[in-house]
Formats: sequence, structure tokens, C-alpha cells
Amino acid sequence: MARILVVEDDELVSRSIVRGLRDAGHEFVVASSVEQAQAVTGTFALGVFDYRLTDGLGTEVAEALLSSGQVSAVVFFTSHHLETHLGPVVLKPDWLALRATIESLLLER
Repeated sequence: MARILVVEDDELVSRSIVRGLRDAGHEFVVASSVEQAQAVTGTFALGVFDYRLTDGLGTEVAEALLSSGQVSAVVFFTSHHLETHLGPVVLKPDWLALRATIESLLLER
């Protein structure tokens, strides 16, 4: 079981991600904005980030949390074609690919 941060501003998408994490036995914390993500405490094995959030970019908060050591790895789950060195990008709504990517990243730890 891993502790995972979910940063997603769409409540339906967030609930779907959380359902998959719960079914896989993971613990999770949900933030619906950059501000909320910056305020979380503790460390996370993984962060799942949307790219465009209501108050900023998921890439920026992901980079900050990686740099601080608060998040060990990231995956972006977005509808935008995105290139980033921070972690893999899974296009919405490919839930199976997201779950496989999460499990793969956790195994690498």
C-alpha cells in the first residue's frame, strides 16, 4: 500500500481516480488546486496531477513537490498533449493506462 497525492480540479475525475486507488489498496490525499497541493503535509510515494488546474499548472506544483522530496514520483493525467521530464503523461480518459502507470512507478520505488 502506498500513500498517493491526487491533484485534480474536476470532481468526477478525482472521484474516479480515488476509486481506483482505493480498490488497489492505496491510501490517498486529494487536492483540487495548486494552493491545496502546496498545503498538504507528509510525504507521498506518488503524485497524480492534472496539467491545468483552476489556479495554476500541475507541472509547477509537481516540480516543487518533487524538489522538496514530498513526492517521490509523478504521473500526469490530462487531456492535454504534454511533454515533460518530470514523469509520464497519460491522456484522459485512459483509466487502464493510468492504473498501469501508477503500479509501474510504485514498483520502481
